Amino acid sequence: MGSLIINRPNLQSSGQRMISSILFSSFWMLWIYIWLPLASFFAWGFGVQLFYDEMILESGFEVFIEMAGDTAMMIIFLGVSLISWAFYNWGRFRNKERRRVTNLLSREELAEYFQVDKEELIVWHDANRIVVHHNEQGDVERVETG
Repeated sequence: MGSLIINRPNLQSSGQRMISSILFSSFWMLWIYIWLPLASFFAWGFGVQLFYDEMILESGFEVFIEMAGDTAMMIIFLGVSLISWAFYNWGRFRNKERRRVTNLLSREELAEYFQVDKEELIVWHDANRIVVHHNEQGDVERVETG
């Protein structure tokens, strides 16, 4: 009862499982599709006839070279964009420490905030594993230590 649905897919509804499966399959198909040109190249290296037919007989190599230039330009554009963004942020935040030290709460303040007994809170802090049960309003209902 204390496990998250992320760790226990069997707790998902059938709709959630179906959507998860569709997304999982779609992204795997996209991943495979992205790597097809490289797989085709290696297949050609091992003597697969399809690569020869498409690239040599059908002049696919010219299209490949044309697309390689466009792809290279896109990679260069994206790289310049990311480097520009990094330099912009470096200039904007250089020598500015924006992180602030948070004030740590005492055990008494924590116990008061969560409306629990201070002695129980000490036991929870020392426990290796705890399961916290909440009510509908989000308040701590009960805690199991183990």
